[in-house]
Amino acid sequence: MSTTTTTTTNSHYDLVIVGAGIAGSALAHALSNLPSYRKPLRIALLERSLAEPDRIVGELLQPGGVIALQQLGLEWTLDGFDAIPVKGYCIVKEGDSVQIPYPAGYEGRSFHHGKFIMKLREAAFKAKAVDVIEAAVTELIEDPSDSKRIIGVRANKKVAEGQEPEKIELLADLVVIADGCFSNFRSVVMGESGFKPATRSHFVGAILEDVRLPIPEHGTVCLVKGSGPVLLYQISEHDTRILVDVQPPLPQDLPDYILKNIVPQLPSSLQPGVRNAIAKDRLRKMPNSFLPPIEQNGHSCKDGVILLGDAWNMRHPLTGGGMTVALNDVVLLRDQLSSMPDFRDPKRVNQAIRAWHWARKPLSSTVNILAFALYDLFGAADETLAVLRTGCFKYFELGGECVNGPVSLLSGIAKSPSLLFNHFFSVAFYSIWCHFTHPRLISPASSKSKAVYAAPRFYQYPFLLIESIQVFWTACVVFGPLLWSELRWWSPSDSKRRNTIVVYATVPIVLAIAFLVAVYLKAVQLLQLPPSLVVEHVSL
Repeated sequence: MSTTTTTTTNSHYDLVIVGAGIAGSALAHALSNLPSYRKPLRIALLERSLAEPDRIVGELLQPGGVIALQQLGLEWTLDGFDAIPVKGYCIVKEGDSVQIPYPAGYEGRSFHHGKFIMKLREAAFKAKAVDVIEAAVTELIEDPSDSKRIIGVRANKKVAEGQEPEKIELLADLVVIADGCFSNFRSVVMGESGFKPATRSHFVGAILEDVRLPIPEHGTVCLVKGSGPVLLYQISEHDTRILVDVQPPLPQDLPDYILKNIVPQLPSSLQPGVRNAIAKDRLRKMPNSFLPPIEQNGHSCKDGVILLGDAWNMRHPLTGGGMTVALNDVVLLRDQLSSMPDFRDPKRVNQAIRAWHWARKPLSSTVNILAFALYDLFGAADETLAVLRTGCFKYFELGGECVNGPVSLLSGIAKSPSLLFNHFFSVAFYSIWCHFTHPRLISPASSKSKAVYAAPRFYQYPFLLIESIQVFWTACVVFGPLLWSELRWWSPSDSKRRNTIVVYATVPIVLAIAFLVAVYLKAVQLLQLPPSLVVEHVSL
């Protein structure tokens, strides 16, 4: 067995990218194709394993992601394998369904995650001045004269089988960390400004063979009682992915839980395929995490390094928006970095990071808020959320702009948090209207009788009014914190930055109050003087 040695690459890189996934591979290609008037960048793209990955998420690309690929010149990466066109969604609730098509002319793709990754890596391999290296990064290198600045990485490079990895050091003007949701370097880069991911639930996944979805080439969302939503979409000619959202604590016997509690609520045409998949294949699970985007140039953050993709910002994968946000981030980051002559000046890099942070907000905020807002509604953990879920389903049934608006947001076509706010609270008010006017189940069906439905009576309106207030309050509780998590650019754990912001926000208020008090006291003083003295005092 060979001995290990530490070596350094033959020259300095302009950029080192850690992680050859969606964001890392796309960024390497994007920065290798900058305008011809500037010198090509030398880029190192490092990945722990260049074998085809096998994951149960990252398999549905929204139309907004397809648009980002076109802007990067990477639309060809969707060709050459059996990717499936996606033309919208179908939502199924208690036997009823509603179609939510994408706007005319827009189309997404669904596929095996690993096949798409390999196409993106192919683009990186073909890119000029990009070195793709199979190596596991173990450490970020700090500048000896400035511990706040990162100047490279240390890694174990894969060599011939049976040999110890070669330890290497790669130095660079700028390091980009795109190593995914389980990032090893997130806390190192962010320091006190960091935010730990919060796991809201798990997706439990399997592959169904040769099943037909309710509407072909549409993602299917099944709303089930007692659990989170179930998502299905075709990922190849014969394979259809099923993802069951399971909230903590996870059952000890997941197959039994799904067979008894989930499968009976799915469309009957899908149930045999699910049972066969559970019998034949191992169920796999993936955490659904929440990680709000905190600005990366705080006082405790490292200079010379950028977090990208799930290493920095995560949302619930229900809406399939993760890859769309990541690719849009790559487009915007490319535009920011391409305007710089080099990456050696930390101040200029930090200015670019700040501009990028806010430039991405229209899309990323829309997708992030929508993902968890829909998840809370579709999961319906209590009665008031159940009212909102029913109202949301009926809102989609109205068609027209009640479908076009929400699906444009979900697909990453419309980049507008204000439009999302408008539709979300339109759903809330329509839910209240339905709560007063639409028939509801009075008696479930039995072997001897049919289900009985009846509209609320007039004498029930006072109780419904109280429930409606609770419904509206619940809508505010769902949307408000999500909106705040996007508006807030600092971490709650970053006490120094938080206190600075509080001071900056408080001082103008205190000064304004002091001014009003002074005016009031002066007015009182004038009112207490005789009229002749008031005139004399004013003239003076």
